Amino acid sequence: MSTFIPRYPRKHCHGWQTALLSFPLMLFTGCNQADPDERAAGSGDPSSTSTHDGTMPNNTDVGTGTDEGIGTDEGIGTDEGIGTDPEPAETEDSEDPNAGPGPDNGDQIADVDEYFPLVDGGSWTYRHSHPINGEWLEEVTMTAVNHAGTPSYLVKDSSTLDDEFSEQIWQTIGTGIFRVYREQFTGNDLMLRVTYDPGFLRFDAEWQAPGTVVNNGYRREETNAGGTVSAAIREQKFTVLETGVSVDVEAGTFDDCLLVERERADNGKLKRYWYARGVGKVREENPTTQAQEELVSSSLLVL
Repeated sequence: MSTFIPRYPRKHCHGWQTALLSFPLMLFTGCNQADPDERAAGSGDPSSTSTHDGTMPNNTDVGTGTDEGIGTDEGIGTDEGIGTDPEPAETEDSEDPNAGPGPDNGDQIADVDEYFPLVDGGSWTYRHSHPINGEWLEEVTMTAVNHAGTPSYLVKDSSTLDDEFSEQIWQTIGTGIFRVYREQFTGNDLMLRVTYDPGFLRFDAEWQAPGTVVNNGYRREETNAGGTVSAAIREQKFTVLETGVSVDVEAGTFDDCLLVERERADNGKLKRYWYARGVGKVREENPTTQAQEELVSSSLLVL
């Protein structure tokens, strides 16, 4: 039986100035939660539990894993499945998503030139819709942490209709932003821990022009609640389909978006993502399952 490592406590802000970039509220599936294809083949002993205390491990020496487990690399609300990808917080008035702080505003917001901003204190809310599983809202929050001696971000998503949620560690490696560790929960029970070497690609700054292709190969190791360890080698191909795209979602209309398609090398499964400058992902689609995810609101706070 493997011992589960405690997770980072949630970071609280005291005495910091913040700036709020808000957008109004529509539908889609999955940011950071498990991709359907990432669900663990064996979820381990269902009676084995771990109390969720809002922290992440200090290292990633947790055995083997795979890209498909619970809380996964694939679902909506994860990298692939219906479920959760970044989940945000609510916003108030609809502002220009490309607008920066006013000249007299000493606070900071996310860099408006970034298609995938990493923001300490940021949050995104998404509406997921699926032909079979129905519809739900997902909130994704981001907190700056130090993981295994490396500046990182702790990304948490809210529960799906199945009461599943995940906590992940993202790091910048070269031009890419990668998920390097994930814990998947059902209720308060820790069901799966996954490590990625070098990481599961979430975004790459090289995605600049239509036709650009970036391949991501990595080793995925997972340990389930019963201590069973498994591993798999995965490869994904990302292709920039369009730039300068206009997208209408519940949060509003976003211009100059980036449209990227992801294909799994082992099974050919596709997902499409739309990214807006200064906001991040605003839409996600699975052309096979017809699952969708749309940004409802976002709050980008720089502490």
